[in-house]
Amino acid sequence: MSDGNIRVVFDAGNWLPPVAALFLVLAFLLYRRTLPPLSRGRRALLLLFRASAVLLLVVFLADPSLVTMRVERRPPIVGALVDVSRSMGIADEGERTRLDAALEALGGFRDELRARSDAELRVIPFAGDLGDDASGTWEHLTATGEGSDIVGAVDGFLERNRSSAPAALLLLSDGRITRGMVDPERGVTVPVFAVAFGDSVEPPDVAVERVEAERTVYRGTRTGIEATLSISGFPDRDVPVTLLDGAETLARTVVRGSGAVTATLAWTPSREGERQLTVRAGPIVGETRLGNNEEEIAVAVRKERIRVLVADRYADWNATLLRRLGDRSPRFEVEVAIWMPGRGYRLLGANRAWHPGGDLDVVDVLFVSDETGMLSDPVMRSAMAGWVRRGGGLALLADERSFLLAKRNGGDGLIPVRPTGAPRVESGEFHVAAAPATRNAFARAFGEIVSGSDLPPLPLRLGGLEPTAGAESPLVFDGDGRPFLALQRTGAGVTAAVLGYPLWRWALAGDEGALAFDRFFGGLIQFLAGGGDAAFEVRSARASWTTGEAVRLVAETNGGRTPGTIRGLLEQTGSATGTAAVSAFLFSPVEGRDGRFEAVLDPLSPGTYLVTATDDDGETAIEAQVSFSVRPVSVEFLRIAGDRGTLARIAGASGGALIDRDLLYRLPARLSLDGERVTRRDVRPLRAEFLLFASIVALLAAEWTLRKAWGLV
Repeated sequence: MSDGNIRVVFDAGNWLPPVAALFLVLAFLLYRRTLPPLSRGRRALLLLFRASAVLLLVVFLADPSLVTMRVERRPPIVGALVDVSRSMGIADEGERTRLDAALEALGGFRDELRARSDAELRVIPFAGDLGDDASGTWEHLTATGEGSDIVGAVDGFLERNRSSAPAALLLLSDGRITRGMVDPERGVTVPVFAVAFGDSVEPPDVAVERVEAERTVYRGTRTGIEATLSISGFPDRDVPVTLLDGAETLARTVVRGSGAVTATLAWTPSREGERQLTVRAGPIVGETRLGNNEEEIAVAVRKERIRVLVADRYADWNATLLRRLGDRSPRFEVEVAIWMPGRGYRLLGANRAWHPGGDLDVVDVLFVSDETGMLSDPVMRSAMAGWVRRGGGLALLADERSFLLAKRNGGDGLIPVRPTGAPRVESGEFHVAAAPATRNAFARAFGEIVSGSDLPPLPLRLGGLEPTAGAESPLVFDGDGRPFLALQRTGAGVTAAVLGYPLWRWALAGDEGALAFDRFFGGLIQFLAGGGDAAFEVRSARASWTTGEAVRLVAETNGGRTPGTIRGLLEQTGSATGTAAVSAFLFSPVEGRDGRFEAVLDPLSPGTYLVTATDDDGETAIEAQVSFSVRPVSVEFLRIAGDRGTLARIAGASGGALIDRDLLYRLPARLSLDGERVTRRDVRPLRAEFLLFASIVALLAAEWTLRKAWGLV
């Protein structure tokens, strides 16, 4: 319905009317008398043409516009958000599914709405995302969506209808939020009337709600893993809770109760490495849903104490200072073996022999200084190579009697450097720095410590050596870039060669030097033992996700590194085609948490995934990786009871209410359905009309033609 009026408006100054009157007077005077004389009729006709042209020209100069004002009434809009997530397909509404019951209730509401007003009903389905308008086909909706973002659906609907605010918004759902926000972030200006579906009581079920465990634990140290269970329907039944590593049972306990129940599993790791563990509850006889009975966690097991042995044929300050480092550190256990003529190697303070050929497995890291015998002996060298391949860490320290000066290398991958000429001792002033492009976390951290510091230079180094093809040189001599530290992986272990000496000069150069000495050897020990803290790491908030869940990742920079741009690459592993790239993304910084970044990935299909995160600060980039799995269990079925409380909270925050489904048809009587009166103003400029301009030209042309025909000058 509409009504309106039409009027013409001009945009002209006060000068125009006097000018128009002047031109009209001149036209009258011009045709009062003519030469040659014309009849009164002819003069009147010429005056008419001239006056009409003047008047039209005045109108043209006044910039007239035709303004049409219309007042329209828009029919009111009532929105209806229908949850089509998979949980709405549960048949706990008699013999009907939740969605069937919702559509039936919506049909009764629509019929009553039509009877009372001309309001438009807009029906939009939603699950993890807001769907397309289904106003004409909503009777055929199916519950196939993954995830339920109720708050996001409400916000999205209002954003779509900003130009025409709905009179009300219906929300038909079971209230089970599995994605997005739990409460609206901003105020909702349209009243929301929610209708709840589904049984509000969970069926008999045991579920693992969450598992809390230390991300890093130590071998031989008893650690507790705490699992929170949700138990319903089995108040007096024993529920077994098991910690599994594959098929191996690591710990087991039994709990009973109802609601939230905590189970603590005690476990003592016996081997190092990344462990993917499973906490499993039940199952209980009579339980029908088993997809929520277990949760996976990732745990890094490290050595409780790293056992370090320093073998020094001729003891110097390095051996003494390393022993003191072990006394100060709760992570290191350092012993020193000194060569005694006729007695072989003896452990200082223990007064017992040490045999390098047979006692290697009792240590994790071995430092060898000015010893040549054990590496020259084929039997001892073979035993040492086997120990490194099994996971040992070997470091050769530069010295004037070092085996590194020998012109031979057995080719067994034990020595990380090779001669490029005649190995030799060089003297000078040699400063140490991180290699410009290194990604080694230990070298990066050490390089940042010594950068700009006033460490005394090393007076000696071993020349004529370069890293082997399989080795890296993350620390170099500043100036010429020749290697200071070479590292090489051999099997499960690592070998290192330090080519500058004596390092004890740092420890005797004040607090700054002592810190550099401790950080260098402490970081090298942890690196060789396979368990040092990384300068950059990425982890998944959970080791296992379910279908339909958004995956949350955290990246952190440690060791004083200034974070740059954190990029992520997601790949799926273990598929028939091998590893396949899925997507690339960026991590976002967490406000108030320096060095911490987060990323949220959209729900993924079932499978195993690998994330490679790269921290690029513009000069160098370092990488970290984490893997996680997605189980083929829909997040929609982890908990299936309807949540009336959530729907009541969302509706109440908007000024609406929770409505009983059987009374939904009465809601139109409570709504204000007067519609909206909108004033439309259409402006049509007339100056741009061709007819106006053509009329002026035609009148002037007619006047000129008649003047010529009648002989007027």
